[in-house]
Amino acid sequence: MKQGTGRTVLVSDLFSSEGPFQDTARDFVAGECSLCRITVGDQEARFHAAGYLCFNCWQFAGGAAG
Repeated sequence: MKQGTGRTVLVSDLFSSEGPFQDTARDFVAGECSLCRITVGDQEARFHAAGYLCFNCWQFAGGAAG
């Protein structure tokens, strides 16, 4: 993952065998929010330091601050 470019996670990073992204990758493939475990479905899911989040959890985690 590029350093110093924000908290963006690349799909190639998710599926690499190295790094802390394996849980997020599983949630991404399953289409589940990493926090509340709902099926993301048609929601606009977001990647966050807390994982793959539905919009509500992303807001709760501080993604919409500012």
